[in-house]
Amino acid sequence: MDWNKAKTLMIIFLLILNAFLGVLVYMDRNKYKMDQRQEKAITDLLERNSIKLDGVIPTSFRPMKPLAMDGYDYEIGALLDLFFQGAQPAEIYQSSDDEKISYEWGNRMLTIQNGYISFYNPEGDSPMILGEAVARERCAAFLQGMPYEFPNFKLDNIIKLSDPDGMILQYYQEYKGSLVIKNFIEITVSSAGIVQVDCTYSKPLGFTGTATDICAPDEALLNVMQMIKSYLGSGEISISRMDLVYGQEKGRAMETANLIPVYRVYGDMWDDPFLLNAYTNTIY
Repeated sequence: MDWNKAKTLMIIFLLILNAFLGVLVYMDRNKYKMDQRQEKAITDLLERNSIKLDGVIPTSFRPMKPLAMDGYDYEIGALLDLFFQGAQPAEIYQSSDDEKISYEWGNRMLTIQNGYISFYNPEGDSPMILGEAVARERCAAFLQGMPYEFPNFKLDNIIKLSDPDGMILQYYQEYKGSLVIKNFIEITVSSAGIVQVDCTYSKPLGFTGTATDICAPDEALLNVMQMIKSYLGSGEISISRMDLVYGQEKGRAMETANLIPVYRVYGDMWDDPFLLNAYTNTIY
């Protein structure tokens, strides 16, 4: 047997096999990615329907697993220390089934119900010259004092208020590169300082089950376009932002439920974003 010839044929075979596998990998990688042609097509379609796409949209839509969540479990003592700063608030209300409990000290009130925490202090924590940079700094300092139950929260949005003057800073937890919008902290600030805090948190347990295909971003935008035309009618409309996050599935119990991939679509004609189940391309 000519071993040199055999080795040459084997090398050629392996090179062909590697090239074939490389093509398969490339095709699989691009199967779940929008190209420039698809982006232009959906942008043109939206513009023909008087909808301007101003923000960047996701281009990758690889299969995703649900995210398993634990139940709500707060350390009441740590929350009282945080919000009342060493004072001894009076427990003013507790429901018979322990689903709602409220504490009060002076004008400050803390309520915990069904996993939601709401704190109100109309006098504020300390006067401030209101501005976005100062508000960010004040809220960042507050978050540093949050109990261990609230890790890795990222500023996601700032809503400016006109009556009274102030703003709401919205934070969501970032878990392994994805925002978890079920876990949020909303801090309302005014010239008096921090006047209100609303938040909820349950611990992510990890991704679970089988990775399932999600709809492409252009398919989701097409659904949003149809919804806009149905409910908002004619006129110039702008979509300012679209992203892919983990959120609560519509109709599921709030506690210990798996979260699913969700598209959020923000616009200039609606206050809250459209939420779309990325598995089924259905709007909440």
